[in-house]
Amino acid sequence: MRRATVSVIGRILLVALCVLPLGFRGAYATPREITGAGFRYYVLSLYWLPTLCRESPGADECSGTTPTGFIVHGLWPVLDSNSPTNCGGADEISDALVRSLKDLFPTRRLVEREWQIHGTCSGQSPQRFFALLRQAYESVFVPQLLSSAASTTQTFHQVRGAFVHLDHNLISQAVVVTCSDPPALLREVRICLSKDLATTYCSGETLAAACRSLNLQIPAVP
Repeated sequence: MRRATVSVIGRILLVALCVLPLGFRGAYATPREITGAGFRYYVLSLYWLPTLCRESPGADECSGTTPTGFIVHGLWPVLDSNSPTNCGGADEISDALVRSLKDLFPTRRLVEREWQIHGTCSGQSPQRFFALLRQAYESVFVPQLLSSAASTTQTFHQVRGAFVHLDHNLISQAVVVTCSDPPALLREVRICLSKDLATTYCSGETLAAACRSLNLQIPAVP
């Protein structure tokens, strides 16, 4: 009886070992293997434009415009690791949609880049994805203290706290501040949002991108 029991257990373990790689395949899937439903939450990325224009003066966002504070960098479907990008698809961006996004993305190239890299992984049409992006952006309150005409130095706790203080629905665990390599210039504020755009906890690679410097230089708005 004991021998039979061991034999049965052995067969169960053998089947489990054969199935295990398939069960874990999703954790190591390449971005193109992940469908639009295969992400945990969105990250709304807000770029501090004076830093972008200092680091990349030829960027489309800086052409013929004055760097005036935070701008939309994108709305990204994310996982804890290996977040999906460039998921493909034949959807075309209409001229009407590009025109409607002029206040967020000044050129067609920026709209197409955002759609190709991130929007195609959202499981949404271009119209719906950019409507979600606008809704997410317009739900964020940008602190006035970050709209100063003079360069300042603040801790990342102060930057994050300024956002949370203005929005009682925004938890500190939903906000990640990123910076450039030393000198640590404020680069982005990333806000983690659920699929219905409620704030949620950041995790995984989003947290890993957080600035490691306590003090941040915030380039002035000209």
